[in-house]
Amino acid sequence: MATNPVVSMPEADIVKAALSACPFVVVSDVLEHTDTADCAHVKLPAYGWAEKDGLVTNSERRISRQRALVPAEGHARPDWWIICEVAKRMGWAEAFDFANPVAIIREFAASSNFEPKTRRDFDISALAEISDQDFDDLEPFQWPWRAGGTPSETRFFADGGFYHPDQRARLIPVKLEEPTEIPNHPFVLNTGRIRDQWHTMTRTARAARLNQHLSEPFVEIHPEDARANDIMDADLVMLHNERGTAVVRALLTDAATRETLFAPMHWTAQVSSSGRINTLVEAKTDPFSAQPAFKNVPTQIARAPFEAYGFLISRHEPITDKLSYWAKSKTEAGWRCELAGSREAVLSSANLDPKSARTFQDRSGRAAYAWFDGDQLSAALFLDVIPVEVSRSWACDLLERPFETDLKKLAVLAGRPGADQPDPGAIVCACNSVGINQICTALADLESPTVEALAQASNAGTGCGTCRSILKSLIETQEQEKAFLHAAA
Repeated sequence: MATNPVVSMPEADIVKAALSACPFVVVSDVLEHTDTADCAHVKLPAYGWAEKDGLVTNSERRISRQRALVPAEGHARPDWWIICEVAKRMGWAEAFDFANPVAIIREFAASSNFEPKTRRDFDISALAEISDQDFDDLEPFQWPWRAGGTPSETRFFADGGFYHPDQRARLIPVKLEEPTEIPNHPFVLNTGRIRDQWHTMTRTARAARLNQHLSEPFVEIHPEDARANDIMDADLVMLHNERGTAVVRALLTDAATRETLFAPMHWTAQVSSSGRINTLVEAKTDPFSAQPAFKNVPTQIARAPFEAYGFLISRHEPITDKLSYWAKSKTEAGWRCELAGSREAVLSSANLDPKSARTFQDRSGRAAYAWFDGDQLSAALFLDVIPVEVSRSWACDLLERPFETDLKKLAVLAGRPGADQPDPGAIVCACNSVGINQICTALADLESPTVEALAQASNAGTGCGTCRSILKSLIETQEQEKAFLHAAA
């Protein structure tokens, strides 16, 4: 229910194989297609967050009444109803005879006071006999709210006490297990997350704006490690160990520590050919927390050469069946897709006749194709024998522009904007679609740059604010360059 273990779990290929071997798999989710749902024999459509009715708890222990914002679509049902109906068919009808969320809340609240002498920290037994009307009118409160008591604003452990009779903490000694050195695995892979995606991106990948910043699976590697392994920035590389393989884009950065790699775990088989990073993670857990070793994965890395590389923008979803590598994401008006494989396969990804396209080719192997429907661009494909150098953000915007003249249509084949269309550069601020070139231009015009001043001048960092750390780094880099030039003078 509401999880995607074929992507999120360690040794993800084994998880997928296990589910595929099961004679009967049921998946409950809000989406029809996920890597896990595609293993299911039965799919149960569940409510999304905005369709649910009940309670929700935030990170400061505050419980609030949640009411549906929108009506449920199609045959979707709430999680509690699905569980109850399955339980009834298993012979537990009496135990799961709940008519609505408040009935479940009453039982849950009563169970929170089980064995009251233990005085557990979590206790909401005050709701054990709450009426339907009081539940509807419930105001937000912090737990604990014990039976017979009143809700209060509290901060746990503010007085230094812990939940033991003497209020003293119980410290558990742990022994650090040194990373296992495996021959021919010179790198340690650390998996994690990025700013604009959530978990296995089953929903965030559907938001075009969130795909602008980083739109394909990647691995961060230190420049010196990259040189030692004949890897250039933007090369496709293969990460490999005994458990699995992933092919991702190389991102060279000094932020990476020598002999370590970082790759996010978000990408799935729905949006990439081989970006499921957790296929490489061993199902080895910490003896105390049971946390898997997501941060300590012995790994090999090597450049993955292909005959041809491509970048495609299209109003229609790309055809990826024949490609060796692909990573696709939604744009405001269609799709963008990074491609690699045979030249024929890359060219076929647009699913359009090359003979009907405006075309450019040169002797080096570079080529560009643009298809039009009247004054609208249907698709544009850029090919090369090396990773394609094209202004991605500019190219994606082309699907939203009219092309009234043949000259404008031919200009698409250049793969970069003209002098009258400044290139915004790689998107830094997803909220307001602000590119790195726009930010640098604004920074150059500021006499006394601060993060706030740069945010106002460029419009970056004025939404959610998570990209302000990048603004700070740009300012610091500019100050370092000025100090170096002053010292050199």
